[in-house]
Formats: sequence, structure tokens, C-alpha cells
Amino acid sequence: MPSLTKEQHQIFVENLYRVILEREPDQQGLANHVNFLDNVGFEQGVKTLLSAFIQSEEYKNKLIKNSDDEIKQKFLNDFVWTQNLTHKKEINHIISMGDHCLTSFLLKKYKLKKYSLPFDWIFSNLDAVLHSIENDFNIFLDKQYYLKADTEDGRDATHHFFYEKQFGVLDPMFNHLDITQEEHYQYTLRSVQRFRKVLASEEAKLFIYIARPEEEIEDKLAYTVELLSKYTCNFQIIFIKLGNASQKFNEFQLTNKVLNEHKYYYYQPVSQENGVDFADPFDDVILLRILNEFNFKLNNI
Repeated sequence: MPSLTKEQHQIFVENLYRVILEREPDQQGLANHVNFLDNVGFEQGVKTLLSAFIQSEEYKNKLIKNSDDEIKQKFLNDFVWTQNLTHKKEINHIISMGDHCLTSFLLKKYKLKKYSLPFDWIFSNLDAVLHSIENDFNIFLDKQYYLKADTEDGRDATHHFFYEKQFGVLDPMFNHLDITQEEHYQYTLRSVQRFRKVLASEEAKLFIYIARPEEEIEDKLAYTVELLSKYTCNFQIIFIKLGNASQKFNEFQLTNKVLNEHKYYYYQPVSQENGVDFADPFDDVILLRILNEFNFKLNNI
């Protein structure tokens, strides 16, 4: 059985710090844990290391201060990060399809993001995303539909009247950029050009779409596969439909349905998400566990 590299061990340990302890690793602790995995191997060391994190006083005192401690610890130990990392489909490009910033933010947070793409930091919905791809982003990039948005906090934002009116996308669609400014428009254009290059690539791709509770996407997986098959190859799709937060660990839900190699998940998180992150890092862990079936060897485009 092939072993993981030192770099892969380090990425795994760094993510344990960020997800479980909710902080960046200290250099000595990082070095010790990476050396441990190097010495004993991932398959033997992962449960020991994960158990050490979730049984640490820092974890108990800082993150989990309720009666669900024992349940959550058992779940993490038995379920998260225990899958064999050496027999997985290799992925070279991971693509956020929306429907808001959470998808891209999580990828960036856990170093699974190499470059920016058009749906990373905007409001969207699946119908609008698929229309944009089918239309080769011509309407998406058409300046006649743009209008600078008035925002209460004064941040840059832009309406896209076509997608907001025709597809019911939350407004302002471009929630972080004033793309009526040429500098921001060129940034958006470059992200579209990258997306086109990714589609044209024969390298392995993973498309991820995370939907908020109000959007129904389960019945759209087959059509999404069909449409993307017209424009690209060698890809898999993961749909994740978020439910309303349960607020209790023992009431969370995770179910999935499979369409060939593509998957739809329904996940009722423990905590609320605020557009870019969950209040409880346990929810991060579950989403990372979904991605744990892949071996990410990400390339630039």
C-alpha cells in the first residue's frame, strides 16, 4: 500500500488544528504530529492523532461545552478522516458552483483553492449557474445588465438585472465587487476565462454546489451532469443541500443519493452558517469528510 507524503501529512495535521481547535498550528506541535504520522504511517496513526485532538483539554474547554461532548467525540473518532486515503480518485481541479460564498470560503480555508472562478464570491442559484455555462457567460459578462448597488455598509456590490429578475438570484448578485469599475470587471472576466480553460481541460475535475435550505436541487443532478457533459469531460459533481441548523449534535442529519459517480447530499448542520462559515467547526469537519473520498492533487490553470 503506497504511503502518503510528508506534505500530505502536514496538510492533514494543519486541517485538524483549523477544524477541531479552530486555530493555526503552533510550529512545535505541527512538527511533532507530522513526524508521528511519518513514523507510524497514516493508516495506523490517524485515529490516534484524531483521538488526541478531540480528547485534549483545549478542545474540551474552548469548543465544546455542552452535554453532547461524548457523542461528538465518538462520532469524530469513528467517522471522520478514517477512510483509506490511498485508494481514491485523483482530482486536479475543484470548482465552486455556488450558490453563495460558503463553498469557495471553505475550499480556501482548507487550502483546496488554487484560483478564482466566476461563481466563487457571488449569489447564484443552480438554474442561473447552468444558464451561464450554456450561454458561455455572454449574458453574465454583458455590462448592460449591471448597476452599482447601494449598500448599507458602503461595500462594493453590483446588481445583475437579468439573473436577479429572470432567475430570482439574491441581489445584489455581485455582493463584493463593483464590476461597473473596469478593474473589477477585468477580474471577473479573468475568472470566466479560467473557467473556460478548466472545462476544456482533460484533467480530473470536481464540481461542488452547496445550496441553502430554500433551494431545491435534488432533482436537478441528472440534468446538471447532462449539461456539463456537453462542455467538459472527466468530472464528478457533488451537490450538498443544507437544512436548517438543528442546534444539537445528536439531531444532525447526513444522507446521500448516488447517480453513477455523482452524489447528492442532504446535510442538516449543527450550527448556523453566516454566508462564509459555520458557527461550530464540527460542521466543517462533516463537509471535509464528504470530500475525503478524493485524492486532491490540484493544479493551476
